Amino acid sequence: MSVRFRARSSSLGLLLATLVGVCACGGSTGKQPIDLSNLRDGQTRLDDALHNLGPPAMRYEKGQILTYRVGTDGKVYFLEIGPASATWFYHPVSSEYSLVLEFGTDGLLRRHTLVHVGEPSL
Repeated sequence: MSVRFRARSSSLGLLLATLVGVCACGGSTGKQPIDLSNLRDGQTRLDDALHNLGPPAMRYEKGQILTYRVGTDGKVYFLEIGPASATWFYHPVSSEYSLVLEFGTDGLLRRHTLVHVGEPSL
């Protein structure tokens, strides 16, 4: 067996182990019920939003705009938990909405909106 073949097979083994690990870590993804009434324009601080909602799916404008993937069962809104790219890699996106939070330079919530992005693909 050549050194080149062993290096490739080792790299392939590492890649497969990583993919299996990502797929097996279902505990890091899931759904967390949220209460949108806690978000108050002009009052909610960025620190409080991050504490209550956790890390956003995406950040824009140097972290002043945050987006979260949100779903609903018809009664309750919930956050889709887990890194968006990893989650979308191994199971279908079930988010029906995107929660967009825009903060001012003073760290206060300027406005928030729940944007319908489509029907969930389960």
